[in-house]
Amino acid sequence: MEGSVTRLIRDCRAGSDPAAADLWQRLNERLLRLAARRMPKRGGIVDPEDIAVDAYYSFLRRHRQGEFPELSTRDDAWRMLFVIVI
Repeated sequence: MEGSVTRLIRDCRAGSDPAAADLWQRLNERLLRLAARRMPKRGGIVDPEDIAVDAYYSFLRRHRQGEFPELSTRDDAWRMLFVIVI
């Protein structure tokens, strides 16, 4: 059975803005924590929320352009976001 995040990832790739918003809601807290931990390494000038939002939009844009053909699960998405943030 396909999980809800897997479905959201597929729908995001197809261009669904509601799916992108739902996926953000599921991943944002963890992404914000990661961005906050990365702040000292980025000079502490940028807000963690800015880092998280920029990383998510970069991920979403690239996913929609087909740059992540293997991406299909929550773990896959998280790994890509982690790499983008660091």
